[in-house]
Amino acid sequence: MPVMDMLDSCYLDSEYSVTEVRILYEIYGNKNCTANFIVGKLHIDKSYLSRILKKFEMDGILAKKVSEGDTRSMEISMTEKGEICFKELVERANSEIFLLLENLTDEECGKIEAAIDTITKLISKGKDW
Repeated sequence: MPVMDMLDSCYLDSEYSVTEVRILYEIYGNKNCTANFIVGKLHIDKSYLSRILKKFEMDGILAKKVSEGDTRSMEISMTEKGEICFKELVERANSEIFLLLENLTDEECGKIEAAIDTITKLISKGKDW
């Protein structure tokens, strides 16, 4: 299995792209978030996000409602179907990662963890994300 198969045009052979799954992650992790929150968090185009959210709504995986705090804003949340879909994607990703790491020693896994920490620190240097 090629190492980066999970990042093909469709994430883990699902119907969703990597960007779409990242948006699902934000919706799942930030209950009743707004489109502006996602745009700010992911630095993506508002029109692009709008098209993705419409697709999610048509797929029945998210719902929108008028924000109680700001009637000009819509809160976005996952439906039960959306939560099931997202959890399945997480399980599939975890299984893929397990397969990549299952033959490594604890020491080798530690080296990977240290490398990821180094990459994260260097990439994040000076960023306010």
